[in-house]
Amino acid sequence: YMDEEAHIFFLMGLDWKQDVETLEWRIESALTGNFGVSADLPDFRTYGNKSISAPSVFADYDNALRRKGFQLGFIDVECDEYVIFVHRTADRDKAEDAVHRIGYRYREVADLAL
Repeated sequence: YMDEEAHIFFLMGLDWKQDVETLEWRIESALTGNFGVSADLPDFRTYGNKSISAPSVFADYDNALRRKGFQLGFIDVECDEYVIFVHRTADRDKAEDAVHRIGYRYREVADLAL
């Protein structure tokens, strides 16, 4: 989800077959737009034509984020898309609580069945 007026990347819906380039662009946009930082992310080109649901894609990006004190959070919407957001690792419990308060389950990369 992107706020069209403010250009804020917060909750981002991605189809399970979305290309890795889009994932990288959204993560970079969330980091710079929401936190004013950047991270040394994997190069999407190394994944070729794989989708974001290919093994190791989310883990690779999550590991790069964790080196900067951030991580990927997932909202389990029980369908064939991923709703992701970037948050500070230190705020993991707060992120989980916020997701639970809106009626969904919070997931981390390790919780995904890929």
